[in-house]
Formats: sequence, C-alpha cells, structure tokens
Amino acid sequence: MKQIRIVLILILFVGVNTLSLYAQKSVWHTDYAAALKSPAKVINLRCNSLDSLPASIGSFYNLEELDLSLSKITVLPKEIGKLAKLKKLKLWHTGLTELPKEIGNLTALTSLDVAENELSELPKEIGKLKSLKQFHLESNRLTSIPKEISGLMNLEYLDVHGNQIKRIPPQLGKLDKLSTLILGGESGGNPLIDIPLQLCNLKKLQRLGLAHCNIQHLPQEFFEIATLKYIDLRGNPISYPELLSIQNIMKNAEVVADGK
Repeated sequence: MKQIRIVLILILFVGVNTLSLYAQKSVWHTDYAAALKSPAKVINLRCNSLDSLPASIGSFYNLEELDLSLSKITVLPKEIGKLAKLKKLKLWHTGLTELPKEIGNLTALTSLDVAENELSELPKEIGKLKSLKQFHLESNRLTSIPKEISGLMNLEYLDVHGNQIKRIPPQLGKLDKLSTLILGGESGGNPLIDIPLQLCNLKKLQRLGLAHCNIQHLPQEFFEIATLKYIDLRGNPISYPELLSIQNIMKNAEVVADGK
C-alpha cells in the first residue's frame, strides 16, 4: 500500500502542469474533454493514429506546448490560431500538407517544428511570428520561402535543407539574430541557382550549411562574416583550387568539404 501511495503522489505531482496524452484516437475524446475542464499547459500526442484536431482545440487558452509529431494529421484547423500563449508547436513527420494562415496569430511561439512533411508552400502570415527563435522546415516540398520571413526578427535557427528551393529571398539577410542557417545537410540540399549577397549581412551567423546545394562558387563577401565558425560545402561542384582558397581564408572556421 505504501508503494501505491508513493506512485499516486508522483503521478499527481507530474500531472499538475503537464497533460501527456500518449493515446490512440479511440480515447482522444475522453481525455480531451477532461483537459478542457482543467486546461493543461502541455499536451503531448506524439506517436498515435490521430488524423485530425477538433476545432475546440482553440479552447485550450493556457496551452504553451503542443506535440503532435508522428501522428497522421495532414491539416490543422484554423482555430489553432486562438492559442495565444502557445510557445512550442511540434508537427514533424505527420504528413502535414499546409499551414493555415491563422498560424500567424501565434505571436508567443518561440519554436515551430514542421520537418519531414509534405508542405509545398508557406503562408505569408508566417512573418508575423515575432517571437519565433527556432524554425524546422527540413525535408518538405518547398520550392520557395516567402519574403515575409524577414518579419521573424528574433529567429536564431532556420533549417530548410532537403527541399526544392531554387532562390533564397534577399530579405533573409535582415534576420539580425540568426546564428544557424541550414540550406543543405545530411538529408539533401536545395537546387539553388544563386545565393543572395544580402546573407552576408547576417552578422551573428555562426553555422552555415550549404551541402548538396549545387554551388559552384561562393562570393568573397561570405568569407568576411567574422562570426562564422562552421560552413558545410559537401556535395557541391566547387573546384579544388577554390576549396583550398576558402580553407586558407577561413582559418578560424571549420570548413567541411568533400575529401576533407
């Protein structure tokens, strides 16, 4: 009996601020109704067969974190935009095909993970996420990034590798706090036609991933970013003499390239 009491106390302690719903769709409605009576700050629905969210998700006014990763949700209801206190939203590997324009109402959001999905475009309202610091968009079907991304003035981390983006909007160079920019990585790059010189204005940039991005030449201005500590150039048709030149110029940075 003593052991049972201890377990119950631990469950009550952990459950005060966090509602973890590792549930199958069949029990979602029961737990959902219970959560509405005592709104949680965190809801975790990772790894389940849930294929939709009811519109009443907008009633979770105190919600700060929502994890729907590895579910089967392909579309979010517009009511998601009512979660004014939401700080973290995870939707990686769900089959998500679009983000509603109401996503722009989540002005408290600091982290958004929609990696490994089927997104082909982003709503321009994405630029309203003024508090966003981390944005995961890798391994989708994006062909472009909206110029409104310049509105993400607090963004520190952006990963868009493994898409089909040909042009990077020059407005990206306005993100003064960006320290990590991944355009190409382990899961592939982007078929970039060119890289705008405005990216050289990223004065806090420390890590730049350009692997497998069809890059033949990098402008000299990129080597003058004093804060740059790491650059990944693997899988690009850059000549060996130019790679040697880059490595000699960027002696204080780690240059990762084929054969090195």
